Amino acid sequence: MLWLSLRSRMWRTAFHGFAAVSAYVFGVLAALMLQEVISSHTVFMTTVHDILDNPLFLSSGAYLGVYAMHLMLRAAVQSAQKT
Repeated sequence: MLWLSLRSRMWRTAFHGFAAVSAYVFGVLAALMLQEVISSHTVFMTTVHDILDNPLFLSSGAYLGVYAMHLMLRAAVQSAQKT
């Protein structure tokens, strides 16, 4: 991911786009679960943590974590190249 983003603007744009979609999906799924918990008046730990069973929530969150690491590494590499 780092190598591709340093070499190609197209890949860098694609990674940013994937991150935007992942953040949107992550937020929508969290909001839907929160709405369900509040509307059913069941604020139990098992109910709140049901969102962790959703593979779409987990995969979008995982991509955002990898993307954040990618941005930090990319900034470090670019900083090292300038000095």
